[in-house]
Amino acid sequence: MTSRSTIWRRRQRIKDIFKEKTSIIDVSTNSTDDKLNHSFCVDDNLSSQTQSDQHVDNNRYEQPSSCSSISFEDFMASIGMNEEEHIFGGTQLDPNAEDEEKIEENQFFDLSADPSIREVAAVLSLLKIRHKLSNRCLDDLCHLMQLLKAQNVPKSSAHIKRILLPLATIDNVSPSYFCAKCNKLSTNETNCSNINCSENNGFTTKAPVFVRMPLKTQIKNVLARFSSQYFQQYTNSLLTNSSNITQGLLYKKIVQQEGDNFISLIMNVDGIEISKSSRSSLWVITFVINELRRTERFQMENILVGGIGAGLSKPSREEMAAYLQPIIDELLSLQNECRFKMSDGHYLFLKVFLIAGSLDKPAQVLVQNITEINGAYGCGKCLMKGITVPVKPDSKKRIRVFSLRKNDIQPKLRTNFTYDIKMAIPERFRPKEKKSRRDYMCGYMGECRLRDLLYFDVGRCFVFDTLHNLYRGSFSRFLDLWFDSKHHREPWCLRSKMKLIDLSLSTHKYPSTTYRLPRTILKYYQFKANELRCILLFGFSPFCMYLPKKYGRHFLLLVLIAHLCESKIITSEQLSQIKLLTNEFIYQFPLLYGDRQNVISIHSIMHLSESVRDFGGVYNYSTFNFESYLGTLRATIHSTRRHALEVQSNVNLLRLSCICVNEPTFNFQLSGFINSALPNIRNNNPFKFHQPIQLKEIDRDKGRNNDIHDVLGNDIKLYNTFIFNGIRFTVATHQNNGQKDDSCVLYKLVNKIRIGFIISIIQKSVDENDCIVQIRDVPINRYMSININNTQITCSTIMFGNAEQNNSIFFVRPINIVEKLVHVFDNASKMFIFFRFPNMLEST
Repeated sequence: MTSRSTIWRRRQRIKDIFKEKTSIIDVSTNSTDDKLNHSFCVDDNLSSQTQSDQHVDNNRYEQPSSCSSISFEDFMASIGMNEEEHIFGGTQLDPNAEDEEKIEENQFFDLSADPSIREVAAVLSLLKIRHKLSNRCLDDLCHLMQLLKAQNVPKSSAHIKRILLPLATIDNVSPSYFCAKCNKLSTNETNCSNINCSENNGFTTKAPVFVRMPLKTQIKNVLARFSSQYFQQYTNSLLTNSSNITQGLLYKKIVQQEGDNFISLIMNVDGIEISKSSRSSLWVITFVINELRRTERFQMENILVGGIGAGLSKPSREEMAAYLQPIIDELLSLQNECRFKMSDGHYLFLKVFLIAGSLDKPAQVLVQNITEINGAYGCGKCLMKGITVPVKPDSKKRIRVFSLRKNDIQPKLRTNFTYDIKMAIPERFRPKEKKSRRDYMCGYMGECRLRDLLYFDVGRCFVFDTLHNLYRGSFSRFLDLWFDSKHHREPWCLRSKMKLIDLSLSTHKYPSTTYRLPRTILKYYQFKANELRCILLFGFSPFCMYLPKKYGRHFLLLVLIAHLCESKIITSEQLSQIKLLTNEFIYQFPLLYGDRQNVISIHSIMHLSESVRDFGGVYNYSTFNFESYLGTLRATIHSTRRHALEVQSNVNLLRLSCICVNEPTFNFQLSGFINSALPNIRNNNPFKFHQPIQLKEIDRDKGRNNDIHDVLGNDIKLYNTFIFNGIRFTVATHQNNGQKDDSCVLYKLVNKIRIGFIISIIQKSVDENDCIVQIRDVPINRYMSININNTQITCSTIMFGNAEQNNSIFFVRPINIVEKLVHVFDNASKMFIFFRFPNMLEST
């Protein structure tokens, strides 16, 4: 029984916390100093930004997981996991988390002012895209608002365009039309402009249309919103962040050659399916500026659109080359120094270089001008021919695969040098027969237009795309192998364990703001890339428990690859580890699953470390954000023809609307509406108001109330939920349905980082805008680690903790909570598995 003097001392400590206005934390603990050994040190200026929300069952300690045949702990021991306790000395904080701009006390904002007609027009324009409204629907909405006597409402959708578009400074170019006979662009819609072409008298079929949007004007408009000091400050802040693209090997090489007076671009080319009932396809060429902060780089108003092509089918290689040629010509002119005016009135003289292309495989084939991905030399990164194997043991049909074993000769990489050698061969010396020509030219089907650019390597600069190669490629391939009925006789088949794995996955708890929570594994064939990402990063343990040991260990290689390549900071040691993991993964795959399953998506994993070395972490150039932007553009299409011109107009309208809602003087009420109704717009108002802590749902648990009142007295209130800086936290016993949990947190305590569950949210009655959080600490034993060829590789984002009831109890302030975690409890081993998101940028 606790003595009265001990209770009095604890009460005094908690009272001091409420009185203290700094971030120093007083701690009340029932543990000895020995229990603090699992803590790990971090820098004092720890970011307090959080990423996601979560939710925990009441009976997490009592209810066993009946779906496990063996514990994950036993599996890890069986594959040689290091069992010794790890001290957490190298935890990484998110270097991409940026400090909020402070507002001076004397700065005044009129929060009650009515929105202007331009502000209302911008919001209506964004709502039109968000809900895929037609212009007629927008006309009716404007009319309804006028009938309700709303102030400053545009008259119609046409009026909205007149309000916003006069501010545009983008020089639109007249559309061009592709002639399939001479492979050139024509200025005439009805006939080819080339007088020597047979289509000069008139197109025999409807010609695809291409609309170009000049890049220089768009770059000027983007840079005009930033000060001249922006890029210098941003570069200095990333000197120690090797995961940013500016710290990649190729970028550093350009800095050595050019100094700091340049900006660089990444290009994406991708197709849009206008509708399931339409035969038309839309291909959009987009760019982003790498020198912008990662949180600003993919904002709607900062994405550059180079051109839009529309036709009745996927473009041919010749058609794509014709689309790219005018864009390449402009990029060549931008490689010469150009003058750009900044927001502070200063001028910067900058060169513009295209340094990378982030594309899915079908688009890369068109742009790179090589053979199809399932053909010989189909890899865009190396000159591996591959072999053909039977589709089935007794089948005459064959499929090309790209198996590579440890003792095989490593394939040569595609570079400008290998390209130039093949292109230098005169046409008369090249074989005429199709397959012979393909093999002789190592898959090069013709010229790649990007070769003319100064710093673009036509092999090295096509970067690894995690969306299509890792999640929707390799991991999706694994799910097909494990669950498809045609593999039911294979040793790796998990089809009979599917429901048990699904039950085990349902016990994983995710932050409630995770972009897309995984559905049941029974619908794996319908999974989006974000769902595949969540399961690969956080849901691997059920697969490892049911797979045979050697298959489970091989799958863990892919899990560690995903965590390390998406890491916030990538050191030279981690880069070597990624290389070791990818090689081991590639070498083992054909030995375990056979040559037949070693398709191009599996083979592409071996090139991941090259992209990380040259361009930093994969989140810098993933197509996740590009596809999100294209999805937004698709929602703007309502016409039945002239789709390219419609998208061109909508791009300008969307960009200007986003610029308007991100202005510092934008109406305060409408800004809050945009944040809640249109989260994908990523409204980042440069002026952020300090919002008091919001406390919700009074905790009426009498037992917990009595315990806290015994320590703190009766002038307190307990709550189940609080919101701090827009992030939601809950107590561990708060009942919610599904897999969401907001109670598992990573928090800072006296310059050390710990993990625990929020068990009480306490408010002092005299201070309604403040609270403290009671956290049950979970001792951490170790990181996830694996041994490969006597090399120990550790993943610091996967942690194992004891589930003991007599853990320490700490009281902290909300500002000392770093982020929320994904977690799962394995009753067989009586341990928690905690997962940190590798970064706060992708799908979190």
